Amino acid sequence: MTLAEKILARASGRDEVYPGETVTVAVDLAASSGNADEVRKRFLFLGGEEVWDADRIVIVLEQLDPVRRGEEQKALRGFAREQELKHFYDVGRGGVCHQVVAEQGHALPGMFVVGTTRHAAAYGAYGALALDIGIERMAEVWKRGRLKVRVPPTVRIEVSGIFRPWISAKDLALHLASSMGRSNTGCCIGFSGPAIAAMSISSRMVLTSLARRVGAVSAFTDVDNALLTHLARMAGTPQAFSPAWAPDSDASYEKVLHINVQKELSEPQVACHGKAEKVLPLSEVADTKVDMAVLGSCSNGRPEDFAAAADVLTGKRVHTGTRLLAIPASQKVYLDTMKAGYLQALAAAGAVILPPGCGEATSIAHGMLVSGEVCISTTDCSYDSAAGSTRRQVYEANPAVVAAAAAAGRIVHPEDVVEDTAA
Repeated sequence: MTLAEKILARASGRDEVYPGETVTVAVDLAASSGNADEVRKRFLFLGGEEVWDADRIVIVLEQLDPVRRGEEQKALRGFAREQELKHFYDVGRGGVCHQVVAEQGHALPGMFVVGTTRHAAAYGAYGALALDIGIERMAEVWKRGRLKVRVPPTVRIEVSGIFRPWISAKDLALHLASSMGRSNTGCCIGFSGPAIAAMSISSRMVLTSLARRVGAVSAFTDVDNALLTHLARMAGTPQAFSPAWAPDSDASYEKVLHINVQKELSEPQVACHGKAEKVLPLSEVADTKVDMAVLGSCSNGRPEDFAAAADVLTGKRVHTGTRLLAIPASQKVYLDTMKAGYLQALAAAGAVILPPGCGEATSIAHGMLVSGEVCISTTDCSYDSAAGSTRRQVYEANPAVVAAAAAAGRIVHPEDVVEDTAA
């Protein structure tokens, strides 16, 4: 069986499951963010009185939510107290849901996780099968702890080669979103190969987050020594490998794809105008004027992303015709990047540091983009439909490219900015 099939078999009490069949599974973890109050209301409407397991529900609030959601947050705080929820991350402890869940050690190999955020598949970097299920079904989970799930077929992607300088997991994700389109609807994607093994866990989260953009229901990277070491560091105890966390050698796949990042990604990739399917090499959009650059948030708001941006901007200033907004993915990321000096480097360059978050922070950022302006961002291009004029242009790229554009006032290769500093 594939890893997705193994997890669903275990969660449904079966020895085996097969793609296409529907099984009823026990949920290991249920995570919600800004829409958790809608789940709460639906839970009560369905006659819910006591959640099925107060230790398996995670609610994460964003720092900027009180600006627009004060009453909702008040209701959630009361609900969390009444239900004695063990994992309620209030303002000052929260941020992007999938980031907080991961860094707090809630998502673990072999788990079946459900979420109400578009990036739930990010937990696949931790060897968990994670599905975005929506408000109605999450309310049912809060009440019963079980869910009917169709067993997905798995598309395996073998990734080899060594990333060139200034090219990252973000570029691979954009390349795949463009080349694969939505031809994998209903599938799970399993990433493997030496290029994946060499990635940090944060980079793997960038990759697994792409699932919905290619029509997939979830995505995984292999459970390996790097992940077990990462988990051991968080837990403070050694983590032993289990065969249950790996696909069988004779597992059957919908298809197997191969990509060599060194050969196929010769330069950074840029998604154009809010369309993941329209991804071009940077050289084809070079010199496009940029009014605003957004770094961080849900897709690339972790320490390694701010480190990449700081490498580009140290000793530079944000262009006088451009503004740069930086959004850490969580309160922990905020503190870690501050301690490492990355936020100071960005602020010294002229960046505005926004509180940790995703939806509200990104809406505010894009709300600052007015008609006729151009933005380059590390966030999912689908946010192009957020607050503001539809006559804006939004490009999506990796953190180093976004930082370089902020410094140059136009889309340029990061090496051009760094070489200019060295000169």
